[in-house]
Amino acid sequence: MNSYIFVASAVVSVFSVYYVLNHVLKEVKENEVPFEKTQKKFLLGILLSKIVPLIFLIYGIIKMTHKEISELYIPSAIIGLAVIIGLILLGKTKKDNENEVTAVYINYLITFTRPLMLTLPIMSVAFLYLQIFN
Repeated sequence: MNSYIFVASAVVSVFSVYYVLNHVLKEVKENEVPFEKTQKKFLLGILLSKIVPLIFLIYGIIKMTHKEISELYIPSAIIGLAVIIGLILLGKTKKDNENEVTAVYINYLITFTRPLMLTLPIMSVAFLYLQIFN
């Protein structure tokens, strides 16, 4: 059961980053806020959205027990599925906003979001497979 703590951490991280991006993009489109303020809000939102998944990750590390590799296939598949869905949603968001006046800002934010979306899921998978050696 404790391997699903890492799954929860990864899934919450992916979708919270996507939510922050959508919130910032909506603000950019509606208010046409300067890019410097948008970027600051975006990075602070990402920072705040990573707190809960990090707590899950640390809790999972503390509660880590030995697992066989066959027990880790489903949790890692769920994490992979969440990452793929997140990247598809980012691609869809990029295509939906190609004709906007602020398309350059939006493309920059989406490009900047991709690695930020992948950090915690990669760490979750790494710690998930470290349970083999515990």
